[in-house]
Amino acid sequence: GEPQEERIFSLEGCHEIQGVMGMTTAYQGSCNSSAINLNLFPVPNRSCAGLSMPWPQAADLCVVGLHGQPQIMTCHGSFFVRRLWSLAPPPPRNLRCQASAAKQLQCSCDIDPSLVDEVSFEVSLPFPKASLSYLAPVAATGQVLAELPELQPGKLYEVRVRAHRRGESEGDPAAWSALSAAVTYRAELQAADPKSTRGQWLEGFRV
Repeated sequence: GEPQEERIFSLEGCHEIQGVMGMTTAYQGSCNSSAINLNLFPVPNRSCAGLSMPWPQAADLCVVGLHGQPQIMTCHGSFFVRRLWSLAPPPPRNLRCQASAAKQLQCSCDIDPSLVDEVSFEVSLPFPKASLSYLAPVAATGQVLAELPELQPGKLYEVRVRAHRRGESEGDPAAWSALSAAVTYRAELQAADPKSTRGQWLEGFRV
């Protein structure tokens, strides 16, 4: 498919690049048909002088690159091109939410189970820039059904959902899809229902 990002990097003089572990660093180097040979210098050393760390990269091969994304680097003499492809699966479809029990919201969505192994329901809290994430497993049918507990009655919530690519690290942000469109819900007290699908709340803050 088409790359998510395509950037040109000069090999003439001293420049900056996101290098090891995604940190911005100064570099200089050369390339040929088989390798992009870079020397990395710690920022703020913008003169590319002093101690450096070799950072050779394969040319014209698909390898694991920045933030775990697939990448291909190609040599063009005085510059090289880095193409990055997205690991992210498509966002979940058909997000639906309804009250199911006291202080609980039942939410479901549809995904491709061959690409996705879990989803994260992102629930806004009733104060600015804060949210909770609720992880839920994926059924073989591709449907996800989860109970979001401990909501405050009478408060307005927005629910979104994102998908995680199967087989990738849960801690890799590149392996998560974009958020779906929001569903808005006002929590109300209802009779308790003992049936629920348990998951895990993780607190996060939106910036």
